[in-house]
Amino acid sequence: LGYRINAAEIAGWFNAGDGLDYLRDIELEPFVGYMARQHDALFDSTAFGETTLGPAQYYASENVNMFSRAKGPSWGFRIIYRLPIDQPLKLEVGLNSYSLSADTTADLERNTIYTTPSYREIRSKLAYKSTIDGGSVTLGLRYGLSDNLDLFTRLRGESATYSTTKISVANQDSEGFQGTNSSVAVTLLSPIVSPLLNNEEEVGSLEIGLIRRY
Repeated sequence: LGYRINAAEIAGWFNAGDGLDYLRDIELEPFVGYMARQHDALFDSTAFGETTLGPAQYYASENVNMFSRAKGPSWGFRIIYRLPIDQPLKLEVGLNSYSLSADTTADLERNTIYTTPSYREIRSKLAYKSTIDGGSVTLGLRYGLSDNLDLFTRLRGESATYSTTKISVANQDSEGFQGTNSSVAVTLLSPIVSPLLNNEEEVGSLEIGLIRRY
């Protein structure tokens, strides 16, 4: 949901619009919204090194099936400038912030071979809740298809901070119950899982879409 207002109208509130005709080509568009975002992914990795349980080395392969759903409010504003050409083109600059609550589940399978020699298999189900606080800057162009319909394209630069608030892990360990505590640590410190618990992310994207005004 948004509201568009002409900069000249705002200047008129303060009796400051005289001689500033260029303000008629500038519009401000504050908005609020609600975001829902989800993704699923498959990851795989390998790891090797020395163990802390004696003179042994290990080689491990991991794969994870992960699904995440996040939702929450967003807000921001855009500045729109009508270009001084004989075309219905407008330049757009926007700032946007959001605060999401996310639920993520992951099924991890880790197969490890030790030089002792021995073999170990860990299957884990990981579930965690997190908050995602982020924002973005956009730069784009709008083309007026009609008085109430715009076609737009935008470049978006976005950054987000993930903060984990609750974690639960269930394991099946081929070594039996004695290996459960250590297998929890293996799951949370996995090179696949650990970067997703508390981290910062920066991404870029290209958007194309339509805006309808009522």
